[in-house]
Amino acid sequence: GLPAPTAMTTEQIAEVVDAFAQAARRADDAGFDVVGYNRSQAKVDALVAAGRRLGTAYQLQDDLLSTFGDPAAHAPDRDALVVVHGAGDDSRWTFAEVDDVVRAVAAGLLGLGLDPGDRVLLRMGNRAEFPFVFFGAIAAGLVAVPTSAQLTADEAAGLLADSGARAVAVDPDLDLAVPQGVSVVTAEDVDGWVTSSDRAEHDLGDPDRPAFVTYT
Repeated sequence: GLPAPTAMTTEQIAEVVDAFAQAARRADDAGFDVVGYNRSQAKVDALVAAGRRLGTAYQLQDDLLSTFGDPAAHAPDRDALVVVHGAGDDSRWTFAEVDDVVRAVAAGLLGLGLDPGDRVLLRMGNRAEFPFVFFGAIAAGLVAVPTSAQLTADEAAGLLADSGARAVAVDPDLDLAVPQGVSVVTAEDVDGWVTSSDRAEHDLGDPDRPAFVTYT
């Protein structure tokens, strides 16, 4: 049978981010170099604490999103994503570039006619488009459904049917029978969305709504 799906809400993601930030700070205090750790984390901790005191999940989510979702606020030119192709050969995106691509993908997904809460299944390998579509779906108020590229075509088709995804991002070298009515997104589509001028704003929505679903 199919593995059981596990969902995380946007508020739970915020809690995970907070936990990671605290762990990163402790590691930094101990002299470890934590990749991607923001030394202005005290501000984030204060915002999280304020959100909890208010008892308002919206406040917590909004504060975290304004800090992490808007890289121009603190480190727009720092590397956020690196894809290594081989020795001495890699592709890099800064925080500002990643945020721009994510909002472009969000606009592109919404342009397919998807509605908030619709699911987007990812069947892609280790490529930059995977995180772009994953976070783009969440930014658009959709639900990302990441899957392993090691799945067989039949296994992936089973997850696609069970998840009820209305769109699927697919690598051309990964087989998947896509039913009629399910939109297909390719790396070329992502490139086209990025070159266009359409950008979506991050959809805060209900903090208790699912942000992504995994099958374990």
